[in-house]
Amino acid sequence: MKRYQEIGCPQYRKTDLVKNGYRENGTQRYHSKNCKKSFQKDYSYQACTPGIKDKIDAQILIIVVDRILHEC
Repeated sequence: MKRYQEIGCPQYRKTDLVKNGYRENGTQRYHSKNCKKSFQKDYSYQACTPGIKDKIDAQILIIVVDRILHEC
């Protein structure tokens, strides 16, 4: 028995996709016909998940402020 999972474009949630090869680690890549972007269903690293950029920016700001304060 096969199970199907509907995959949609992460940006527009459209399901008009085509397979677009494989990554070096073997994960399937997809290409959205709507937004013309390529993506994969699951990422092994979390840098692409929403909200991570804000967390990284906040950590960088803390490091920079800490360095400035310790220089004085």
